[in-house]
Amino acid sequence: MDWNEVKQLVRTTFPDAPQLTVEELEQLLAGNSQQTLLIDVRDPSEYAVSHLPGAHCAQGQDLERRIKTSAESYVVVLYCSVGYRSSKAAQKLRELGWSRVYNLEGSIFEWANKGNSLVQGGPASQTPSHVVHPFDDHWGQLLDPELHSYEPLSP
Repeated sequence: MDWNEVKQLVRTTFPDAPQLTVEELEQLLAGNSQQTLLIDVRDPSEYAVSHLPGAHCAQGQDLERRIKTSAESYVVVLYCSVGYRSSKAAQKLRELGWSRVYNLEGSIFEWANKGNSLVQGGPASQTPSHVVHPFDDHWGQLLDPELHSYEPLSP
């Protein structure tokens, strides 16, 4: 499966989950990062390897609680490995009435493949990471091979 096929699969499967490109997120963060809530919906073990700077890790009901405790004016951007899990979550949140929820198209794999910053640790961490959890061998094919790691690396 290549990126075009994955993105088409995600858009078709979750038509009510609006997609935000990596470039659009870069612009959004450059303009008003204080009003953007990044949420990584991957498993905590994936988040531990790396995540987008400032991102919180939340799934299921924790995700809903995280959004409920945020100001309504926030733009919420969800991501996972390639965008499937996060689009599913974004569509569900939109069905529950949240209108400013988006999926990061291509998610952390595309973000990392384009050379954008990654960190490890908690949401306030500035500890850089140069690897990403590849999820599995199938989906990991979409991630540049030199970025693969199933374990956090020592800083």
